Amino acid sequence: MYGYNNKLPADKVKILEDVADKAVQAKDLKDIVKLERLEVEKNPGIKKIIQSFASPFGVRDQIRYGLNAGFDNFTNTILMPKGKLALASFHEMGHVKNFNYSKIGKILQQSRMPLMGLASCAALIGIFKKDKVNATNEDGTKKKGFTQFIKNHAGKISAALLAPTVIEEAMASHKGNNIAKEVLKDAPELIKKVKVNNAIALLTYVSMAAILGISTAFAIKVKDNAQAKYEEKLNA
Repeated sequence: MYGYNNKLPADKVKILEDVADKAVQAKDLKDIVKLERLEVEKNPGIKKIIQSFASPFGVRDQIRYGLNAGFDNFTNTILMPKGKLALASFHEMGHVKNFNYSKIGKILQQSRMPLMGLASCAALIGIFKKDKVNATNEDGTKKKGFTQFIKNHAGKISAALLAPTVIEEAMASHKGNNIAKEVLKDAPELIKKVKVNNAIALLTYVSMAAILGISTAFAIKVKDNAQAKYEEKLNA
């Protein structure tokens, strides 16, 4: 996504930034949202970059490094790296519309961080719960209970908990594409690039959900197999 976004020549970036400035002054966005461009820090170093992605509050730093764009719904502000990721501004306007004009979009947007936390909890419960997947009692009946249910389905649960985020991202991309169509009528090649960029961004979120689910299920399987071998040695 970032590589595709940053391949634009400087004159196209300028056009996109100027058009984005006008778009946020449209009647449905005017007096609601601000667009702030942050100066980009050159060569921040790998340590700073890793720290920014490791922290749940590192988005602003990611933007300062030219690696992300975002919408702060607490202040209704679109944050963009100056001269970078210009195609992403329309997607962020889509987030603005979700938050301010769609009850479902607002709920989905506000649920993002809590659901991500729950997805992580589901994965951790599945990995660290001692009982194995589909564990049985001494009489042969399957063990039940809340944590056992999570253990049995941790991969699916963790992926499913990210689904609302994927849906909200899809809504933002669709609305962003519509905004681009309106304000870039004289630059159809840029409209196409906005659509491609938004599709790549959405695919990233779909991939994140899938990877979390698959990696969680795999980690549980590895852990259960290792535990079984350890128990066999103890009982030998």
